[in-house]
Amino acid sequence: MSDKTLQFGVNLNNREPLIAPDYDLQALLDLSSVVEESGFDSVWVGDSLFSKPRYEPLALLSAISQRTSRVRLGTACLVTSTRNPLYLALEWATLDVISGGRAILGIGGGVETATRVYVAPWAHERPHPATAVREAVSVYRAMWRGEKVTLDGAVVHVHDATLDCPLPPPIPILVAARGRVMLRLAGEIADIAHLASLFMDVEHQRDNVHAVLDGARVAGRSPRDLEIDMSVTVSVSSDRERARRDAPWRFAAARAWRRRRRGLAAAARPQPVVALHGARRRVRRPARGSQGGGRQPQRRLPRRPAGRLSPLP
Repeated sequence: MSDKTLQFGVNLNNREPLIAPDYDLQALLDLSSVVEESGFDSVWVGDSLFSKPRYEPLALLSAISQRTSRVRLGTACLVTSTRNPLYLALEWATLDVISGGRAILGIGGGVETATRVYVAPWAHERPHPATAVREAVSVYRAMWRGEKVTLDGAVVHVHDATLDCPLPPPIPILVAARGRVMLRLAGEIADIAHLASLFMDVEHQRDNVHAVLDGARVAGRSPRDLEIDMSVTVSVSSDRERARRDAPWRFAAARAWRRRRRGLAAAARPQPVVALHGARRRVRRPARGSQGGGRQPQRRLPRRPAGRLSPLP
């Protein structure tokens, strides 16, 4: 992998100001300054348009760029299939100028509904995520090099497009990946491969890293040209015991949301984070004499701790 030293960043959670009563957008912007002053290396915000309430990431990163001077600024991650690749190339070139060359474009191949995306030029059906990401990345980089871009791909269609603004230096692209196809693609084309799996066990993550490195070898890349990145959800408080009490609820809530989005197929995956961090399972059995089989296992979240859960103590 890269010779760079281990770095740490903070995802500011741009959902929180919309759902937490005492944490507003001004507090989020203030927190970006605290992150930099505390010695972290990067600041990240997320993206969603349909599935969850969230402030728009590009506008936030532009504002954060004026509150900070050193940390890298990125998305974890943009939903590729809801963004026009031409506008996105222009937007990130502009952000890179505003921030003094600190921008990272973090993208993923997922969509926020099972089959529909609703945004041109992707039409209404979900494109194959690996193909969409590969073609979009080729457009971004060609436009940042100042080329006139024409591409009639399986998903992306661009004709004689150019970037009519000062060209940025190479902007790092992070590709978020969970399945093996996307992990290998990240190894092939990304500057930063983001391991997006929820499961933190060593064996599972080792397999993910091997898949990324397999992709790099296929592309003839040296592993030293690639950064590998992962996210860890933590519970932070100045009170150690409060942080421990809050942790099971935070992990269980995240896992439960993903199970609702993905259905019971998630049960076939590695041991859920909710089980590792204290959530309880309850199975409703059919009444005696009934045929049964119609009810599905019910999962209960651990009791939410008393008091408000806030991003900062």
